[in-house]
Amino acid sequence: MTGPVALKAAYIVTWVILLGYLGSLLRRFRRVREEMKDLKRGGFTTETQRHRDTEAQRRKEFLFYHGGHGDHGVSIVISSPRPPCPLW
Repeated sequence: MTGPVALKAAYIVTWVILLGYLGSLLRRFRRVREEMKDLKRGGFTTETQRHRDTEAQRRKEFLFYHGGHGDHGVSIVISSPRPPCPLW
């Protein structure tokens, strides 16, 4: 590759990286703006709701694997989704 060709290639790569970075910033700002609107309305953000759904699923799986029915009103906090395998 000659000098001018390498210079043009580097120029193009620089612009592609810059535009990709600006696009990523724009997406993040839009997401933050949507979450702020959601909070002002009193609703949950999608990330918060996803976290709550995951925690509820973990509790259901725990009760299923350990013979619980979930009707006795016990709150369980689980740090890992499943207990480790006894064979390991």
